[in-house]
Amino acid sequence: QTERQQMPMWRRAAREIYFDQSACSRLLNRFFEIAVLVSLLNTMASSMPEVDRHMKWERTCLMIEFVCTGIFFVDYILKIVALPNNICSFFRMCDLICLTPGICSLLNFFAWGNKAPIREGIFEAFALLRAVRILDFPIFRKEVNLIWKALLDASHMLEEPAYLALNVWITTSSLFMWLEHEFHREEDEGGFGGEKDNMTSV
Repeated sequence: QTERQQMPMWRRAAREIYFDQSACSRLLNRFFEIAVLVSLLNTMASSMPEVDRHMKWERTCLMIEFVCTGIFFVDYILKIVALPNNICSFFRMCDLICLTPGICSLLNFFAWGNKAPIREGIFEAFALLRAVRILDFPIFRKEVNLIWKALLDASHMLEEPAYLALNVWITTSSLFMWLEHEFHREEDEGGFGGEKDNMTSV
């Protein structure tokens, strides 16, 4: 309590928001959470071909991205002020990475427009990483920390299951790709054979 009282007022306010300790901080955190969800929905919508073909819709998605990026920046600063020692933690690095797609996409579009040398799909793919931020919502934070600690404690027991799971994934993926290739090859051969029979019958 004494240490908290010695903190500057702005840091106490930031910690209050981070730890969700008052009605105002809870309201502000719900606002940040809604911004994450809106950003994810906006990213999925902007990746649709129908949006790319309409300049008005594309600009609307960009404006939403710009607003969400501004909100994420404020949220990031508040978290760094609240816990400056956690600046290099996993979730703070995720917060920092989540700022870059919006900034880069906006600069890319306003500098070159639709003739941008860098495809916006790259930025959209990185923007979807914002889904990781859902795990840092105050409502999930305690449970996520407990699960993470349990995984770390059991990590020495998970090596063999992880190796087996990787083998199963590689095997099934390879089998799927081989079957897909064989199916398309037989389809092409059947098509050529059908055309040849039609020409012979004529």
